[in-house]
Amino acid sequence: SKQMNYRTENFYNNKEKHITNIIRKLDIKPRTCIDVGAGAGHWSEFCHHSFDIPYKKITALDISKPALDYVEKRCPNINTRLVELGVDTMDGISPADLALAIGVLHHVTSIDRLGSALRDILSVAEYLLIFPIHLPLTDDEKVHNRRHKHAHHKSYWQRGDYLDALAKTSGAPS
Repeated sequence: SKQMNYRTENFYNNKEKHITNIIRKLDIKPRTCIDVGAGAGHWSEFCHHSFDIPYKKITALDISKPALDYVEKRCPNINTRLVELGVDTMDGISPADLALAIGVLHHVTSIDRLGSALRDILSVAEYLLIFPIHLPLTDDEKVHNRRHKHAHHKSYWQRGDYLDALAKTSGAPS
């Protein structure tokens, strides 16, 4: 529907502005990027257009082969890799200045796999921006479940869990 398209476009525009502002504030000038959980390639395309990163310097990671096939059509010369976060390693993935994990890490189902995924991404990326966009705005699961009725929007993690997972894998106290 037209309203849904407007809402979706508005949602992405707001996230793009937020990401751009964070990168400017951190004074990051990315020349290479990893799109973690690339899906349809929106964030790969965003990096290409917003930061003038050539597609051949962007790596799109996803668990879905059909999604990566679509990304390859949408973003010519992009690097793609079939990866299950927290299971597969980042061996063979070129280092990058920036990794974006937008609305994807909440799908990882165990704290150990989440920690492994974060550690693996940080082994190849200088900066990692995480936006768990499907996490509830409140801790009330009922409110969250009304907002996200689709099973793929199941959130396994609350806000502090990302830090706990990183601390656990680094050996630091959580």
